[in-house]
Amino acid sequence: MKKKKKILIMGNYGKDDRLTGQSTRTRTVTKSIKKYLNDYNVTTVDTSNKKFRTIISAFIGVLTANKVIIMPAQNGLKPVLYMIKLLFACSKTSYVAIGGWLVEHIRDEDRLIKVLKDLSSVNVQMQSMKGELEKLGMNNVNWFPNYRILENENRVTPIGKSGLKNLVFYSRVRKDKGVLIAIEAVNAFNKLNEEKIQLDIYGPIEIGFENEFYTEIKSGSYIKYKGVLKEPNIISTISKYDCMVFPTYYVGEGFPGAVLESFISGVPVIASDWKYNTQIVSNDTGLICKVNSIESLLEKITELHNHPELLQLKQKKCLEEASKYTEEQVVPTLVNSLKTKY
Repeated sequence: MKKKKKILIMGNYGKDDRLTGQSTRTRTVTKSIKKYLNDYNVTTVDTSNKKFRTIISAFIGVLTANKVIIMPAQNGLKPVLYMIKLLFACSKTSYVAIGGWLVEHIRDEDRLIKVLKDLSSVNVQMQSMKGELEKLGMNNVNWFPNYRILENENRVTPIGKSGLKNLVFYSRVRKDKGVLIAIEAVNAFNKLNEEKIQLDIYGPIEIGFENEFYTEIKSGSYIKYKGVLKEPNIISTISKYDCMVFPTYYVGEGFPGAVLESFISGVPVIASDWKYNTQIVSNDTGLICKVNSIESLLEKITELHNHPELLQLKQKKCLEEASKYTEEQVVPTLVNSLKTKY
């Protein structure tokens, strides 16, 4: 019997109750690789575990694997790349970037750029990131956007929205994700209007931010924290809302999974004009507000409230946009690069 080839995937798999964009993407890509390359033995190393045996497992895994996929965040990129170089594994290694920080992180790091150039492929979430990396002399860059694996229960049937009544904030609950801006904008709307809007907040609360967040929650009777959403209930829960607010100014923002899941749910997004958001959210699928501006977010909420017919149009466009980011559309790019000989 022919021995199966090996693929090693190194990334942060996180914990079920505190999944981040990084750990969600790592888990999603791993699941897809196991599905599409079932003729390979797929092994994983969870880099969220900092124990010495994890480092040993990574070294052994890289040495014995036929293909390697690495998915480090900012702090892990340099040590992981240098390990790959030390073990002469660049030509069999593909890097799947998470978030939108890579270009700025390596722009003045000539040694890192050189190692990245030697990899089998570098896979980034945004087309503009691909172009920026190519300007740095990298010719091994692929566009590999965020995506979701859709089962039948994840596919939404369009339903008409009667008006803007229920907003959702779904992300890590931290200040620079804009949650306080969302709360203050909804409170401002409710003070100005007889018809009130509800804001429900989902996501893990950042450690150290709890007191400030819960104090702000108490500022409005139409604001509720609803805990952490988990599969398989994410899409079915978000789809019950009329619109998602995402006024982020988080420095590492790339292609936010929360925005994609909102599209899949048929829910328009009001996003801040930050990083790559305007390349993801268009006037068809939502609205763009100014960064770090309660007044601008309030203006966009009011616009949708006063024009409920826009919700139905944007809802349909969200579902159309989501069809571009399914497993079937996105994963073959990475799979084909892994199948090539090295």
